Amino acid sequence: MTAVFVILIVTRGVVLVTPWHRPVFTPYSLLALAQFALVGWAEELFFRGYCVTALNSGRGTLAAALSALAFVLSHGLNTNISSLALANIFVAGLLFAYMFLGTGSIWMPVGYHITWNYFQGPVFGLPVSGGPVVPGVYEAALKDNLLTGEPSDPREAWWSPPCYRWDSWRCGGI
Repeated sequence: MTAVFVILIVTRGVVLVTPWHRPVFTPYSLLALAQFALVGWAEELFFRGYCVTALNSGRGTLAAALSALAFVLSHGLNTNISSLALANIFVAGLLFAYMFLGTGSIWMPVGYHITWNYFQGPVFGLPVSGGPVVPGVYEAALKDNLLTGEPSDPREAWWSPPCYRWDSWRCGGI
């Protein structure tokens, strides 16, 4: 997520309102960490831990695709969600499934999911999965342009899926 955020700042897809040297920490910062931890853990436990395991039977690719599709459907009714954001959520769902299949453990996709959402929302102040903007450690405003897609979620950027893959590889993923 940090790589995506830096690219958005450099390309002016995001305007940073809060200066880098003046982060604003609030009690919400910790409360949001607990919230995103619970959501990330629950979603990964269901979509990867249960769905991928139940569907696998030696067909990891099919299990990954079906769990990613279910993951997209669960985000489909979120406020301000676009078809491009849903496509990128599908890619993220595939990557989380392959992390699970590749490591044999739910903890890598859980950690990645929590970290991505927490940094996107409560740290960088950007909307998560088409949801409302929450107060962040930094306040940022998305601009509508070629790099960001629509200004409701950085995952709507056409180049976001390669960043998911790069972050996964960089963090020791498969």
